Amino acid sequence: MSDDRAKDIENGVPWEQKSVKHQWFHIVREQVQSGEIARVGVTAWAVYCAVKSHTGLETGQAFPSNARLAELVGVSMDTVQRALKKLVEAGLVNADKQRGRGSSYSVTEKISMADDKGEPWATAERKYVPLQFTNFVAELQRLAATGNLPTDKGITINLTVNVQNNAMGDNSTANQNFYGSVPPDKPDV
Repeated sequence: MSDDRAKDIENGVPWEQKSVKHQWFHIVREQVQSGEIARVGVTAWAVYCAVKSHTGLETGQAFPSNARLAELVGVSMDTVQRALKKLVEAGLVNADKQRGRGSSYSVTEKISMADDKGEPWATAERKYVPLQFTNFVAELQRLAATGNLPTDKGITINLTVNVQNNAMGDNSTANQNFYGSVPPDKPDV
């Protein structure tokens, strides 16, 4: 500490305003441990994290330019465009071209659910809005505990049903989509 600042403190001179940058965002452990990074590639995952870090706390929308993403990840803008295409194809990011602004992005959060033996039985998806994430997880925990579908109409549940056909000795998996409290053709996401 400088001598001048020490004298200012002694004389009661207030500290000039400073700020601390502390905003955080979620990365779901299961998403990493399930091999999502390997599926989309390290560069696409880094772009995913950079997009997610720009997500508005209340809106879930992100507006980083490709140039900004390239700068953050340390790759070319062409590489960013290829990574974004991969992320959109994987269902992790949605891109919406904005007139005169470039693109607006939103991230789709995917939470896997497993039974007590670790067998997957469903995946829940929802647009990632940081301030709503705790409620999203609470709805999923309620579903797991009670079997009641989420009341949050922005959540899509992809139910995995393993069917065992004894006559043929065949096992198959069927997927069924459920939405919160709205019909499947009108998800409120």
